[in-house]
Amino acid sequence: MAGADGGLVYNATFRYKDFQASGLLVAKRVQPSEYHVVLLSKFGVSLMEFKLNEGGIQWIKTFEQLGKKRVEKMLERDFRVLLLTGLDNPGKLKLQKQEGGELTYKVKSDPGLRLRAEAETGRVLYAENRGFINPVKTKVSFLYKEDGDIPEEISLKHSNVAMRLDLNLLKVINAER
Repeated sequence: MAGADGGLVYNATFRYKDFQASGLLVAKRVQPSEYHVVLLSKFGVSLMEFKLNEGGIQWIKTFEQLGKKRVEKMLERDFRVLLLTGLDNPGKLKLQKQEGGELTYKVKSDPGLRLRAEAETGRVLYAENRGFINPVKTKVSFLYKEDGDIPEEISLKHSNVAMRLDLNLLKVINAER
């Protein structure tokens, strides 16, 4: 997210148990540690919208099926991993190991992150939340074009929960200066 000044638009498919929604996910980094995310139908109607910052998540609109506190808390954690909000404070980043062309980092944040990145480019390939006991681990994979810095495809899934989010990049919105 930090590499896109204006924001990103992804084609999105979201599944939670028997519920499914698809549309356009627009994510914008308003300032460091503050994000605005909207899931729009392909007709432009807002389906889900929230703001995420260090203090938590502020829901503007959500699906009835997702309106439970536990699910909303899980979604907050998911989007923190997806947007890599833990990288907003580089002082919390610690190199764990270097193996081949990949680096593994631990990020002290909420949720605690474990990242795998390309050594040459620094692009994050994989992220997951970590914790002492975490039966509902969020796992996010990032795929890039050969020369791109912004993920073309992002896949978020869980262990032990039937929730999945698949994103395909449609557009990088450049901010006017």
